[in-house]
Amino acid sequence: CPEGLGDALNRFRRNANDFGYNYAFLCVVASILCVITSPFSVFIIAALTMAWGYVMYVRASDFHFNGYVFNLRAQGVLTFLASFLVLVVFTDVSSTLIQTWTGGVFTCVAHACVRNPEPRAMNDVGGDGGEGGGGGGVVGGFTDFVAESGRSLGGAFGKIGELMPTRWSREMDKMGINL
Repeated sequence: CPEGLGDALNRFRRNANDFGYNYAFLCVVASILCVITSPFSVFIIAALTMAWGYVMYVRASDFHFNGYVFNLRAQGVLTFLASFLVLVVFTDVSSTLIQTWTGGVFTCVAHACVRNPEPRAMNDVGGDGGEGGGGGGVVGGFTDFVAESGRSLGGAFGKIGELMPTRWSREMDKMGINL
């Protein structure tokens, strides 16, 4: 067991860098096992996957409805909202997944804090001052991957103005509102 909070955080940092991808794999496997044990969850997730595939890949064009034109990005947002309603409001699939992910994360954090990391070889100099291999983040290579994914998602949210139907966008331009 760690001797104090500083030792626990150091162990977490080193072990999360070394085993981060294994921890993510463990959480994914646990999620798949929980979903497979509930046939209704498998059906709901398969139906939502087919809906996403149809909207994004099969049809993949602008949708015209009552004079409004919904581009592919707006259709994706509407599909996301429908998926959110189905998963969170109408079924218990999301609660099953959230419970699984929470248990998986707590298990991984407990392992990372309790396990004594392997000593580094003298010629193994990492990006965090010789403590381990990886990037310059708090944890290293795994968190650099997660942070880069977050920046990419943030850039996608920056294009929020493209989510509105074309007709609404033109009306807002006439009023002088720019998103």
